[in-house]
Amino acid sequence: MSRSTPGASGRSHVVRPTTLRALVTDVDGTLTDAERRLDPEAIRALRGLSGRGWPVILATGNVLPIALALHRSLGLRGPIVAENGGLLYHRDSEGVDRVIQLADRRVA
Repeated sequence: MSRSTPGASGRSHVVRPTTLRALVTDVDGTLTDAERRLDPEAIRALRGLSGRGWPVILATGNVLPIALALHRSLGLRGPIVAENGGLLYHRDSEGVDRVIQLADRRVA
């Protein structure tokens, strides 16, 4: 199954699901409402994708402990980009948690 979506030029291009390899999602305003309550339907969808082996990547301006708590409570296994792109968290192939600083925290 494929669908047609408009590209930047205004012309349509075909998106084939087989070319997608992961889902990246923001947290605030995407998985939550204006009062920061999680959307149950979005959470079911993320868990469903993760359960089928899709990496679900959280990308958020939140500090890493908040993002990691959400990540763990949802049972996700993908990486986390936190603190406005300043940190990358992932669990390596040996099961060790790794945090990589991507930017100076004072400017991220």
